[in-house]
Amino acid sequence: MSRFLNARSAPVWKRRRHPGYPKGQDMGPGLQYDCRKLFLAIFVIFMSIEAFRCESSSIQSLNTTRNITTLLDYLLHEDRYDRQLRPGFGGPPSIVQTDIHVRSFGPVSELEGAYSMDCYFRQQWYDKRLTFEGEMEKLSLSIHVLKKIWKPDTYFYNGKKSYLHAITVPNKLLRIRKDGLILYSMRLTIKAKCPMLLRKYPLDTQECPLYVGSYGHSTEDLIYQWKYGEGDSVKTEGELKMAQFELAAIHESHMIEDLPQGNTSLLAVKFHLQRNIGYFLLQIYLPCYMLVGTSWIAFWINREGVPARLYLHIEAFRCESSSIQSLNTTRNITTLLDYLLHEDRYDRQLRPGFGGPPSIVQTDIHVRSFGPVSELEGAYSMDCYFRQQWYDKRLTFEGEMEKLSLSIHVLKKIWKPDTYFYNGKKSYLHAITVPNKLLRIRKDGLILYSMRLTIKAKCPMLLRKYPLDTQECPLYVGSYGHSTEDLIYQWKYGEGDSVKTEGELKMAQFELAAIHESHMIEDLPQGNTSLLAVKFHLQRNIGYFLLQIYLPCYMLVGTSWIAFWINREGVPARVQLTVTTVLTTCTIGLTGRDNMPKVEYLTALDTFLLICFIYVFAAAVEFASVNYFTKGAGDGPKPVLSPQPPLSPKTPKKAEDEKEKDETKPLLSKTMWTRLINGTTHVDNTVKDFDGDFREPCWQTFFHCLLGNPVYRNYKQRLRNPTGVNSISRIDRAARVVFPGTFIILNFFYWLIFLYF
Repeated sequence: MSRFLNARSAPVWKRRRHPGYPKGQDMGPGLQYDCRKLFLAIFVIFMSIEAFRCESSSIQSLNTTRNITTLLDYLLHEDRYDRQLRPGFGGPPSIVQTDIHVRSFGPVSELEGAYSMDCYFRQQWYDKRLTFEGEMEKLSLSIHVLKKIWKPDTYFYNGKKSYLHAITVPNKLLRIRKDGLILYSMRLTIKAKCPMLLRKYPLDTQECPLYVGSYGHSTEDLIYQWKYGEGDSVKTEGELKMAQFELAAIHESHMIEDLPQGNTSLLAVKFHLQRNIGYFLLQIYLPCYMLVGTSWIAFWINREGVPARLYLHIEAFRCESSSIQSLNTTRNITTLLDYLLHEDRYDRQLRPGFGGPPSIVQTDIHVRSFGPVSELEGAYSMDCYFRQQWYDKRLTFEGEMEKLSLSIHVLKKIWKPDTYFYNGKKSYLHAITVPNKLLRIRKDGLILYSMRLTIKAKCPMLLRKYPLDTQECPLYVGSYGHSTEDLIYQWKYGEGDSVKTEGELKMAQFELAAIHESHMIEDLPQGNTSLLAVKFHLQRNIGYFLLQIYLPCYMLVGTSWIAFWINREGVPARVQLTVTTVLTTCTIGLTGRDNMPKVEYLTALDTFLLICFIYVFAAAVEFASVNYFTKGAGDGPKPVLSPQPPLSPKTPKKAEDEKEKDETKPLLSKTMWTRLINGTTHVDNTVKDFDGDFREPCWQTFFHCLLGNPVYRNYKQRLRNPTGVNSISRIDRAARVVFPGTFIILNFFYWLIFLYF
């Protein structure tokens, strides 16, 4: 036992493996190696299981969408599902359950006999063709699926003008439950008729109904039901607030009506509205009570005080009359309009004075904002009040009121000029929250018609002086279908005062310099047509171009001139400088034309960029010329010049004069020139043929430059700089003066021509 314990407690590598092993041999290292392999295998298996599990969950999550897509493709396949047929076609009628959640109520209009409300309108029905199996209880789908399934053709029987909210997307919801139940919800603003009995006005209670049913299906196909029964299917969002009314009660019901399509199932909800009397108490009842009480004061005045009692009665009667008149004003105007616009008296299809002299339409424009102006489109935009006025004697009336400020709905009942913008592109009327229109009728028949418009019109531009240009953007106003025999347009306040701006208009690139109005007669397809013309003179602001193009180009050109002060042996520095300035100038030239149309002629900007590019490129060419006369033709043999005899002492001026003479005198004889031209001589022998009496002609120097003869170039280099010491090139000296001088002169004429001519 002790031996066993000692064996168990001994280190692993000191235990014996098996009696079969040779005596004295232990099993330590081998067993330790096997344990490591075992642990490594267990770790690898564990990690493989985890990776497989994660991969399976990822695949499952990735396949969820594919499964739903496959399911929908199967359910809605054309061989299985026909959205033109209702569920259970040919069998019992389908049941559509409905509920309404009212978010807000009002306004309620006695004049129109209508009310509005914002609500969630929900419907649900069973379609057994869309049943499915699986873990998911329901599918919340995109509204695009609605186009592929059958939906009830629900409409509002007494609706006037309802609309679906579509910001930011159509406000619809679709859910399909696994048992085939479909939930379809929409957010609507419903405007419906509300016939009102006003005998008790303003102490009345109105009952505004809403009828919901199918437009094309009878009770044989479709039956509507309230989802939560009558009494709980129409709910409100808290306590609804209205100015004149209080929502007292809501009653739901179901009915069968005999309509053109047959017996139709209708859902009815009636909103009971109790009018708030506070406004009328303060504005009418209390003042009338006070007036009546004031009239009774006369009973306590002595009967001899006739003037006082009479004055008191007259004042009380006048105030009472004015109150009654204010109550009857609306009725009087309605009666007046009904009389003026009666079809037996007024025909809106005929212009005023039809058959007589042409009607006069006076126009003025109030510009609220101007821009943007686009060179690419050749167009401009502006926001303005566009006003027109004309006389229509058929609408004259008598009474105390000088003019009538009417609703824009009256515009549909009267004649209006068919005004259009001759050079317009895409203009529109502002319609938030209602169409921005104004209508007033004066008692003498003068009609004022105003609209708020954003006008986009063509503006042909000549860009030869861009960006130092001034553009003239016109707007032409006239009649689309009437000639001068029927209609003549005039500026309301005359030419010069009929187009006004709202303060100082601010634009990014332009300044509105002037506005000119005029009148013209143009020969158009409908005949001679009266046109009003207004021209907006726009002066382009040059500040942006100065900062982004002109000043950078000036700096680049100036930077390229720095190379003239760099030693001609500094080749890398000068090459890098010239190449960088050339490329940067090209980049500025390309980016400066991004917002410009591709015109066939040179603009002022193109001319400036071309001048800058020429000067920058010329600086590169100048260095190439300097380098040609400075560098040798490689590592070949260099000419060896004979040593010069010692010079006698001379004055500095005399030494300089002799140096200039020596620079202009070649040291090769005529024979040597012939050998150099023919390439039959070596540079090593040129020193033997030096002859100071021969001068090289200018044409011969130019000829050798064109040939690029390396022997000649080495000769000229050694001739001008025998000691190899760095010197300044004459070309660089001349360029320091010629380049800046000519560039300044060119720029002077550039700005003079494009600014003043």
